[in-house]
Amino acid sequence: QIFDATSVLEFQVNGAPKYVRVTADFPVTNQFIKEKGVEYDPKLLRKTVFVEQVLQGKASLFKYRGDNDQVFLLQVDDNIPFPLLYKEYIKRTNDIHKNNKFRNQLFEYLNCESTTNIQTVEYSEKSLKEFVTSYNLCTDPTAQVTDVSKGKRKGITRVLFFAGIVNYNFETIVNNQDAEFQGKTSPSVGLEVESILPFNNNKWSVFLSGQYASYSTSGTTIINSEQVTVATLDLNQLIFNLGGRHYMFLSKSSSIFIETGVVFDYNLNGDYENQPGFQSVLGQITKVNFGGLAGLGYSLNQHLFVSAKVFLGASINEDTQDEANLDRFVLSAKIKL
Repeated sequence: QIFDATSVLEFQVNGAPKYVRVTADFPVTNQFIKEKGVEYDPKLLRKTVFVEQVLQGKASLFKYRGDNDQVFLLQVDDNIPFPLLYKEYIKRTNDIHKNNKFRNQLFEYLNCESTTNIQTVEYSEKSLKEFVTSYNLCTDPTAQVTDVSKGKRKGITRVLFFAGIVNYNFETIVNNQDAEFQGKTSPSVGLEVESILPFNNNKWSVFLSGQYASYSTSGTTIINSEQVTVATLDLNQLIFNLGGRHYMFLSKSSSIFIETGVVFDYNLNGDYENQPGFQSVLGQITKVNFGGLAGLGYSLNQHLFVSAKVFLGASINEDTQDEANLDRFVLSAKIKL
């Protein structure tokens, strides 16, 4: 659905912040521009916009960000929220000064004996929330004061089951020359936990996955114009991925995503054996090895997923002559549980 402040009074989506339509004279604060000017009083612009609620109580606080300004608004009881006036300007010394007219407004509408010292209140969300909260508690110590900003951003965590294939490629040095090992494809299954981060419209996430795959192969080299088997490799792995993902929505129901991260391999069983007369750089297979990953995928309704990714940089032995000797390409389909 598409709407704007001309047709909707207020809205809230899935427990996110509530936005209220306000028509008022908003100050040009000059907070985020270098050319602040020398005028003391803020220029007022008539606007009809949505403002976000950040504190709810007898006195409530709202904020609006746009046009290089951040403006805070005050609502007392059920009255219409109104802007708190503020402006930054420069005197002849080129020092930045502040027109803190909003303090007069706070004194007029939120005057209570035990409120925070009004001369220390800054034009910031944190400072204004502290002052408005102290006023609400001053008028009624049992009052319910809700910091809406603390509860508004909730992440989404989901568990995915996936199945697919892992294409393995391996090489190592045998008798001081590269030996070619046959690449093979292994079926694979696993689980993934993904947490959608609570900002930027749920476009970013972090994930942790684990899957099982195996690889059995033999290596050959050319001796006297003949291809000779020099070694065999049997590998059973638990492959863990930790990384981040960015979704790019094509429509309400579909999106593509890119992902990157690190790979942790736990080798349940690793057996590398040289044939008689051959000596490899690779001796004993490490129990744990590490690498990196990069991938691309597609999501339908954030419920079904297909992806392709590459694992790079893993080495199943520690010899520096034989770095990054294990490459894998992974295709998988996932379903949300």
